[in-house]
Amino acid sequence: MSLQHVEFINIVIVLFVLYRVIASQLKAQVIKFKAVTYLVLIGLGIYNTMGHVQNHTFSLDHHFLLFLLAVVLSATCFAFLRGHSYRIWVNQAGLVMRQGNWLTILWLLLGISIHILVDHLWNGSSDTILAYLGLTLLIQRGLVWLRAKAKFPEATQKTALYAQTRKARRRAKS
Repeated sequence: MSLQHVEFINIVIVLFVLYRVIASQLKAQVIKFKAVTYLVLIGLGIYNTMGHVQNHTFSLDHHFLLFLLAVVLSATCFAFLRGHSYRIWVNQAGLVMRQGNWLTILWLLLGISIHILVDHLWNGSSDTILAYLGLTLLIQRGLVWLRAKAKFPEATQKTALYAQTRKARRRAKS
């Protein structure tokens, strides 16, 4: 598979994920901490990055370590900003809800734009964007969960039990 083909596939996946993420961030939803989707994105991103490394001759030296540090810091900072832009409340059923707003989306798009710029400066491609998206969304999800747990400890326990019960029902159906 050519590098242009891989780059095109990356763009399609990122646009699809971005569409789903924006829709999810703006929708009022019961809070949950599911990491699987984000871990899959991180894995795909690492796979893409390793493919790029194998097809190009450069060493994984201190420049790579600085790039990696910048990615983790950027992902964490923008996840923190997005997580704190969320509205968190308890609904009538006693479950913790969350909903982002225009500021959440602004932080998301700004973080992605900066990452793509740094990625292109580092290796001339956007191979690491999936890993960045997975990492920043995973950190955001964890921070929002911790924020909800600190603000509504009893409701957070009830919400976690609700999620487990729902998951068990879905498994029983299949």
